[in-house]
Amino acid sequence: MARNHTLGKLLSTQSDTHRPDVIKPSGTFSRSGALGSVARSLGDLKAKANEAEKLEEKLRDGTHVIEIDPSIVDPSFLPDRLAVSDDTFQSLRSAIAERGQLSPILVRPSQSTSGRYQVAFGHRRWRACLELGIPVKAVVKDLSDADLLIAQGQENSQRTDLSFLERALFATKLEAQGYGRDVAMAALGVDKTELSRLISVARALSDEIVAFLGRCSTIGRKRWLEFADALKSPGGQKRCIKFVQETSEHFSDDEKRFKAALSAAVGSKTSPAIGVEEEALLWESPGKDVLVKAEIGIRKGKIDIRSEKSTEFVSFLLEKLPQLYSEFSVPKKNIQ
Repeated sequence: MARNHTLGKLLSTQSDTHRPDVIKPSGTFSRSGALGSVARSLGDLKAKANEAEKLEEKLRDGTHVIEIDPSIVDPSFLPDRLAVSDDTFQSLRSAIAERGQLSPILVRPSQSTSGRYQVAFGHRRWRACLELGIPVKAVVKDLSDADLLIAQGQENSQRTDLSFLERALFATKLEAQGYGRDVAMAALGVDKTELSRLISVARALSDEIVAFLGRCSTIGRKRWLEFADALKSPGGQKRCIKFVQETSEHFSDDEKRFKAALSAAVGSKTSPAIGVEEEALLWESPGKDVLVKAEIGIRKGKIDIRSEKSTEFVSFLLEKLPQLYSEFSVPKKNIQ
């Protein structure tokens, strides 16, 4: 009886232990063999997919700086700089070589080639890294063409490293590409009046004159407007182009080069290194009772009449002005 009871207990215990609803896979089995390998692979792939998705999201938001091979980066489709030798670029290149790239550039994924990027701003930093053969630090962000141009223009406007001429040429490029004035104003950070001035100056300049002048970074808006007026005057454009084509003089800086071109457009008799205004012109009547002194500037002129008859003579001139202006305007229309 006791032996049967003991056997019964043993069988009962074994039965309870191996009931189907409490059977669990072996921990060793779940970590080894074919099924374990597949499970681990799927887990790794999911983790990598999540990491890639998070990285892609960061790149889209422009909140993550990465290093990119500069050889797979292209410049903006609308350049805003003149391709001229620039000492400041060499200084930037040397600084990056010594201390590294301190601020990232902004790029977008290429619209035409998978795996490439396009610069929105930071062209000189990208070029310096390309020449040095080092990765370029960049923020990657999805940008439309208009967004890229606005970002490009605003960054350069804030850094004030574009000359007035480069800004003017960039404005006309935007216009030629069919972008509205609102895009141009946002890109350059200017109002309608200033944008009109920029476009007016750029339209007055031929490609030959631009190539001769270069960036002219020291020349401000007022003098560019004077130059544009001089080019628009009768014969101004032809005189300036003729000078550019024929001069063999080497100008050591922007200032002298600009003055020389401006003097040619105006037709100045003074040396471009001294000034751009003509020497005073004198006229004296045959009886030497009337002396007229005239000074001709770029945007204004001055006539000084000295005579005992000055009051009568000035009144006479004022009466004749409509006729004189009409005669002056006739050859101007013929030229056009």
